[in-house]
Amino acid sequence: MLCRRYRPQPDLAPWLAHCWEWSFNKNDILPEIFPGTGAEILFNLGDNFSITSISQYGLPQNFLVNQGAVILLSPRYSRLIFSTCKQGHILSLRLRSAAWFEIFNIPLDLLCDQVLHLDELGVFPTKAEIILKQGAPILSHWIRQELTNRSRRNINFLQPIEKLYRGIPYSEFRQLLDINTRTLQRRLRCYLGVDARYFQRTARFQRTLHRLSSGTLLFDAMLEEGYYDQSHFIKDCQFFTQRSPTNLLTQEQIIINYYNHEIDTFVSFF
Repeated sequence: MLCRRYRPQPDLAPWLAHCWEWSFNKNDILPEIFPGTGAEILFNLGDNFSITSISQYGLPQNFLVNQGAVILLSPRYSRLIFSTCKQGHILSLRLRSAAWFEIFNIPLDLLCDQVLHLDELGVFPTKAEIILKQGAPILSHWIRQELTNRSRRNINFLQPIEKLYRGIPYSEFRQLLDINTRTLQRRLRCYLGVDARYFQRTARFQRTLHRLSSGTLLFDAMLEEGYYDQSHFIKDCQFFTQRSPTNLLTQEQIIINYYNHEIDTFVSFF
């Protein structure tokens, strides 16, 4: 399995976290995508592959992703497992938490926990065959076009939501926006797909995974991210991954985890 990561140019960094490129075959184990806070636009540049979406109740649903397809993934309560019988090649744009609604103006609460084709949503990205010829950097041109055409908003949610993801208190977050509670709750569901409390819970678990994958001891990582005790973290770990921390933090799981930046090779900016 080969993994590359492209970093966005400074003008795109407020909207894009990075771009992944994965090449794999049927014998490779691909990372699961756990419930998250942003959205992922995925381009299938290789053979057909399947995604199994497993709900929080353990109910699986299978989706076939054909060669050349471009799909949107925004899991909030489900986790996603990839598999293929042939040669896989995936390119994906990892959008920051508030970016999808800010750019495309489609409420995320209508899209979460589904595997959706972008053309069905009225979004028409760069074709897969063009990406194969010109590489990942061509996607920066498409995103810049979409940003130019996006609807302008009176209130900037982008930076406050990013700060909420990084761990600022909700009271401070509200002060940054200075709008009434009902309007804020409604707007947050459009941007995030969930309410602020669930978003904060998910973000805290993700930040803890980042720390653990970089070598921070479990006890230290839990305390730094505000977990009361080990049982508090175990409860979240089982909720988001259906695994215990012991099972999740095996060497194999750490190596293939999306939150471990050691698995990828930085290639270039795009």
